[in-house]
Amino acid sequence: MTKHFSLEELIRSSFAVRNKIDNTPNSSVLQTLYDSAINLEYLRMLLGNHPILVTSGYRNYKVNKGVGGSLTSSHMTGSAFDIIFLNKRTIQENVNILLQSKFNYDEIIVYSSYIHISFRKPFRFKLIYRT
Repeated sequence: MTKHFSLEELIRSSFAVRNKIDNTPNSSVLQTLYDSAINLEYLRMLLGNHPILVTSGYRNYKVNKGVGGSLTSSHMTGSAFDIIFLNKRTIQENVNILLQSKFNYDEIIVYSSYIHISFRKPFRFKLIYRT
């Protein structure tokens, strides 16, 4: 998809593999995943071009239901990702950099070891802490 984010990474689901669920996105989701990958590239650049690990990206309805995701989850459209920053900053330091930049996002949910970020439009710039 982009230099640092492959389609395989953005749709990988151990739940889908374990349960033999095809998690292949349709053409509409593919376009959204491409747009999201561009946003992830920009996020990576803002944070000093350090790698970002996508632990959960696109989930079709069956996968999302199976992992207990919200019925309205942006993961199902290819516009939400759970990510881990692979740099030496704390999660809060990374989030602060994003908040101080002009980075567009719909929602950031901060957990103790990762963040959930959504690029669904229109952007609401919603920030939630669940640590």
